Order: sequence, then C-alpha cells, then structure tokens
Amino acid sequence: MRVYRAKVPDIAKLVIDTLCNDGDIEVTTENRSESEQDLVAIMEEYLRRDWQLREKVREDMWAMKTTEKCVASWRIVGAIPPAGMWASTCPASSSRTL
Repeated sequence: MRVYRAKVPDIAKLVIDTLCNDGDIEVTTENRSESEQDLVAIMEEYLRRDWQLREKVREDMWAMKTTEKCVASWRIVGAIPPAGMWASTCPASSSRTL
C-alpha cells in the first residue's frame, strides 16, 4: 500500500475521529487538532525513513550490479587486477573493495 504525503493530514483526522468515536482513546475536543498533528508528524517521519531506506537499497543494488559487471569483464579476459588497480578500473570501487 502506498501512502501519499498529501493525504497524511486527512488520514490522521480520520484515524483520530474513528478512535475517539469508538471509545478507544479519550481526547477532548480542544485537543483533537494537537492529536492529529502528532499523528501527522509520526506518519511523515515514517515516510521519510521509508524513503531513506529505499534510496540506500537502490544505491547498494547499483553498486553491487556495477561491481558484478567489473568482475565479470575481468574474468572474461582472464585477469583480476591487483588490489591497487581496483579503484581506477571499476566505478563501484568507492563503496566496495576486493
């Protein structure tokens, strides 16, 4: 399920209203907006961390894919470069070492 940032305030209001109406939480009328803002902050932090994690995974997958291509090309020609050459011969060398 995808949660869109623009819909977070609407979702927070609906959740607080539902929980209050069902008697699951007790929030006074004057504190409802604060409760909604708290829930919005929690959901936005979740979305921010989710985005960070996805970006990290993308970067790591790209680095692995690039590294695999470099090693495969070296094997085709029958040579593995010395450790010092790794940095100059493979674009993924900044995050990986042999």
